[in-house]
Amino acid sequence: ERGGVFRDELIKAQRSQLITKGTPPMFHSNDSSSLDASSTVDAGTHATTRDALTEILRSGAQKMLKAAIDQEVSDYVNERSDMVDENGHRLIVRNGSLPEREILTGVGQVAVSQPRVRDKRPAQNREAFTPGILPKYL
Repeated sequence: ERGGVFRDELIKAQRSQLITKGTPPMFHSNDSSSLDASSTVDAGTHATTRDALTEILRSGAQKMLKAAIDQEVSDYVNERSDMVDENGHRLIVRNGSLPEREILTGVGQVAVSQPRVRDKRPAQNREAFTPGILPKYL
């Protein structure tokens, strides 16, 4: 039999195997006529799967932001590496990080830490480094 009871039992068996193996279901039908109380995925399992996936996405976004910001500050400092004082020390150097803060992204709040750049030139010649990726502090 192609539909009906046999199909519903097969779907239930496949889902229970996937859940016991720790693998979330990959496909959810949007066809509400094919859903009944016995063939829906447990809401708690679905929420847990979604939370785990969201956390993976958030972690990936955080790592990509950190890599992009670090590259941007490295490029900024390296482009100005020829600016040195009378002792041969660089005038523009990386100087730690600002306190970590949260920014809103498509996957939710992501914690980021903005690198600090120290410009030791006279005040009238100083430049302020601000990463182009991050919004300014408010």
